[in-house]
Amino acid sequence: MSAWVAACASSCSKPWRCDESAGTGSSTGARIGLSAVRPVLNVSVPNILYFTAIHRVGASRAALYTYLEPFLGALFAVLLLGDRVTLLQFAGGAIILTAVAFGRPRRLAVAEPGR
Repeated sequence: MSAWVAACASSCSKPWRCDESAGTGSSTGARIGLSAVRPVLNVSVPNILYFTAIHRVGASRAALYTYLEPFLGALFAVLLLGDRVTLLQFAGGAIILTAVAFGRPRRLAVAEPGR
């Protein structure tokens, strides 16, 4: 989640970037505003989503999905930045996905009262 929020914050900051090569100067106010917005987005949005997930799916399942963060960070690096993935990194991602798939808590059948 943090990688996705950072990518969104970076893409949102493009209009605020100044073109120093064109001689337009430095936009100090925009840089200060962006410096204030990025930490808020990078901390608050993932935490709100995580605590919402805990409420909806339970703590054990939400904690299990935190193991996907390094995998998703590498995936976004490949997709957005053009990084290359080595065989060892690919194997690590496969292990993470397998562990999350098999580690999910299963729902137990609950007997209805009176049966």
